[in-house]
Amino acid sequence: MLSRRLVIGAASAASSSWALGVFAQDPSLWRPDRIVRFIVPVGPGSTSDSVARTVAGWLELAWRQPVVVENRAGAGTTIGTAQVARAAPDGYTLLLGSAPFAIAPFIYRDLPYDAGRDFAPVALLTRSPLVLIAGSNTGIAKFGDLVPGSDVTCGTPGVGTLSHVTLELLRQRSGLTVTHVPYRGPGPAIAALAAGEVTLLFGSPFELTPQITAGAVPLAVAAAERAPHLPSVPTFAELGVPGIEARAWFGLLAPSGTPEGIIAALYAAATAALAAPEVSNALDTQGMTVMPADPASFGRFLSTEFDRWSEVVRRAGIHTGQ
Repeated sequence: MLSRRLVIGAASAASSSWALGVFAQDPSLWRPDRIVRFIVPVGPGSTSDSVARTVAGWLELAWRQPVVVENRAGAGTTIGTAQVARAAPDGYTLLLGSAPFAIAPFIYRDLPYDAGRDFAPVALLTRSPLVLIAGSNTGIAKFGDLVPGSDVTCGTPGVGTLSHVTLELLRQRSGLTVTHVPYRGPGPAIAALAAGEVTLLFGSPFELTPQITAGAVPLAVAAAERAPHLPSVPTFAELGVPGIEARAWFGLLAPSGTPEGIIAALYAAATAALAAPEVSNALDTQGMTVMPADPASFGRFLSTEFDRWSEVVRRAGIHTGQ
């Protein structure tokens, strides 16, 4: 897929000055002197793409260097991810990682990279819990209306997606019999729910807000706490099914071997971007909670994600055959 150059609109002088001031405070920090590339391993218009462009736009102003967002979609995010694994470890090529980064190693055979070895965590940027909704025409008004043995289907954006493995986690923890119906992307899955082709759907609050507004019923949030954007919706734990936690997350990763000084500078830049009101407000409108984590904390988070999804995938027997 052809790359798309991030086009920065006119920004306010105050915002630009504040951005530049952040970096002027520490002239010892590494900063780029040429184009920086953000590789997004999914297509344009996705949440990953939007997050990348929001952060990249601010960094372009702060660094006074072009920050290009390139979409490299395909094979469940593994094509773009592999591109970053092969890139020079110099800070100029970064991956906008998301939940599939921690799922793909257990779904795909013979990946051309090692997710735990070939990448250096830079910064966790945002997180958003998944929510389970029922179609408006299903007659389901609450999670308790789902009973074992009932004829229930759940649409997902495809095999091995976060929605799919979260569905498998729900089946393993609750004992519910839910038939998985995979589609080719979130758009077709959402359309299927609206058309009454499936009963349930997992997705982020931002993705599913139009459906909820149109009458779909939010049943439960897959998190330890209620979602800020859906405060009236209980968690699975509140409903008697503990351990159902699944978050859409987005973070920056560099190729393994990137010098620590560059990693530290990239983390400082990403943190400054998230602190900028125009960035945090833009992410909030997408249902994202800004929760920055440093490289070490991000690494521990990834280890937890690897452990969680490897077990779910193993028990469910999910694989793509690739």
